[in-house]
Amino acid sequence: TGYTGQWNPTGNAGNVWVGTNTPTSRFEIWNHNSGSVLMHYRGLNNIGIGSGSVRPQQTGSANSGFWHESLYTLTTGFSNTAMGYKSMRYTTIWQNNSAVWQESLHWNNQGSWNSALWYQSIYNNTSGTWNVGLGAQAIYNNTLWANNIGIGYSALRGISGSSTSNNIAIGLNTLSGATGNNNVSIGAEAGTNHQGWNNNITLWYNAEVWSPTGSDQLSIGNWIYGSGGTIGIGTSSLGTAAKFKVAG
Repeated sequence: TGYTGQWNPTGNAGNVWVGTNTPTSRFEIWNHNSGSVLMHYRGLNNIGIGSGSVRPQQTGSANSGFWHESLYTLTTGFSNTAMGYKSMRYTTIWQNNSAVWQESLHWNNQGSWNSALWYQSIYNNTSGTWNVGLGAQAIYNNTLWANNIGIGYSALRGISGSSTSNNIAIGLNTLSGATGNNNVSIGAEAGTNHQGWNNNITLWYNAEVWSPTGSDQLSIGNWIYGSGGTIGIGTSSLGTAAKFKVAG
């Protein structure tokens, strides 16, 4: 049995619902067979489309959840948009996040101002802020750190619990196993598996700096190297004797 167009006799407020006569919000469409809400509008400008989307919302505002269990545990957060199966599932009280695609920003609990696009992008983030992940599993293991940009599959994937802030990674697996801060890597698999390094630049496919644990280094295509103001062409043995070295 379905119920439609019912009027709330208390005061002047109207409720419209389909598939139930015991709604919990002003507008609801239920799957009467499964007993789950398919679409609802509740609180202050919150909308959920898909079973379990924005499910326990109470006092938050301007949130949108599209697909099964998107924004599932939201309570007081505001201005969040989740579009995709279980996207932003564990976000509760925080704001201004955008997640598009399955399980993007999945574990985000206290993080704000994050943007995730594609499958499991920024998946393990809990309280990190101002991160942008574009690509499947980009910035996957970031938990609490900030101001990272990962573009490409598994870009800046990271090590769980590591310190990774202010990094830019563009390309397949770029900086995928790296930790550290203030690094820029552009090119597929550039800067992979370097840990604890800061202020490094790697450009081109598979480019790596000459010291995997050092900082303040440059590598362009594994052909031009730099470290602490010393430049080498065709050699990574820079040392300190000369500021400019050319192999051959």
